[in-house]
Parts: sequence; structure tokens; C-alpha cells
Amino acid sequence: MTLFDECIEALKREGEVIVLSEEETNEVINEFEKSVPSDPLVAKVDFTRISRKKSN
Repeated sequence: MTLFDECIEALKREGEVIVLSEEETNEVINEFEKSVPSDPLVAKVDFTRISRKKSN
């Protein structure tokens, strides 16, 4: 059993687990990158450009 398989098994105990295909994964990543502004210099989310956010 691979480490990936072990992780999936552990997560299944907590609830439903869905493993996306590579194509589906790329679609999710592209949508995330389009909708969440990031600072390319530091590779982090640029929260100053998000109009709705929740503070702790």
C-alpha cells in the first residue's frame, strides 16, 4: 500500500473522500487561480485584494 492509499483510507474514516482525475484537478486549480488573487512574488494569497473576508 502506498502512502497515498494510506492517506485515503485514513480520510475515509472521517467521511467521504473523492479522488479527482488529473483533468478534474487541473480544472479546480485553474478556477482557484482565477478567483483568488495572489501575489506572484511570494506565492501567497493577496488578502488586500479580497473584498469579502472574515477576520479571526
